[in-house]
Amino acid sequence: MQQRATIKDWFVLFSLTIFWGTSFVFNELALAAVPPSVLVMVRLLLGFLVLLAALLASRQGLPRPSRAWLPWLVIALLGTFLPMRLTAWAQLFIGSAETGVLMAITPLMVFALSWIFLPQERASGWQFLSLLFGFAGVFLLVAGDMPSGLRNNPHLFGLLAVLVAAFCYAMNSVYARRFAASQSPLVLATGTMLLASLLTAPAALADLSMVLWPLPLSAVVALLMLGLVSTGLASVLYFRLVQGPGPVFTAQVTYGVPAWAVLAAAWVLQEPIGTRILLGLALILLGVALTEWGGRRSRWRALPLADAHASGATRVAAAVPAVRPVSK
Repeated sequence: MQQRATIKDWFVLFSLTIFWGTSFVFNELALAAVPPSVLVMVRLLLGFLVLLAALLASRQGLPRPSRAWLPWLVIALLGTFLPMRLTAWAQLFIGSAETGVLMAITPLMVFALSWIFLPQERASGWQFLSLLFGFAGVFLLVAGDMPSGLRNNPHLFGLLAVLVAAFCYAMNSVYARRFAASQSPLVLATGTMLLASLLTAPAALADLSMVLWPLPLSAVVALLMLGLVSTGLASVLYFRLVQGPGPVFTAQVTYGVPAWAVLAAAWVLQEPIGTRILLGLALILLGVALTEWGGRRSRWRALPLADAHASGATRVAAAVPAVRPVSK
């Protein structure tokens, strides 16, 4: 049974906003010394250790490898490995503020894919209108690079890579809603993060020679914060909220994360935040808000996708057992 949100729950929600919103800044600091593949491997391994500790503390364990792990492998690929690699690579060419704002489009992609691939879902006119606002915000962010085309335009490639990463998260959510077994959220998240770490290892080991030794202190701190806090601890806190005040309450972090990403980029990295980024953020968040409002009017709820910064497996693990169409 869902509980009424307490002051502590609001504090945890605010903490998640900070942990996930600053992950883009940590990415950029770490990328100054390590290649994207190594960054993702370290982040996932540290996050896995935190989740494993939480799993053992709850007296649970991972099942033996079997065919039942195949859906986990898909979730690890779509919900963690591919989007994290794409996002880290993209931030070699674009700012952390742009990355955070573009990632906010994920819930709208989930709505669009759910309407297409999940027949039981129902959508309202407001939700279709939300797509226009959301993708208008995306267009605003990429329009400045479009006249130059893709040739010799790494900035545009970076923007597109983030959009592909958001699409992977959305595909993963729809897949999990149709095919993932209803299992312990902590077990599912720990197992899929382990698989994602293994997927990342070959490229990371091959790129170790590209690591800048000795690592600057800023890169070490960024890697530790990404793995232990933005991935591991944030996942545990996310489970706490979903299983307490519920996924609808937890989904409010969707609005705070991109806004905090912009503030952190301006404050820590001194990134210039122009009108284009702020207006794009406003349009995308307006689209997300209309999707949620329209969904409640039509008794349809989207998955509470909060970020693209913690493991997609974490969000799916929490959402799949907890969220169902209200009409069912």
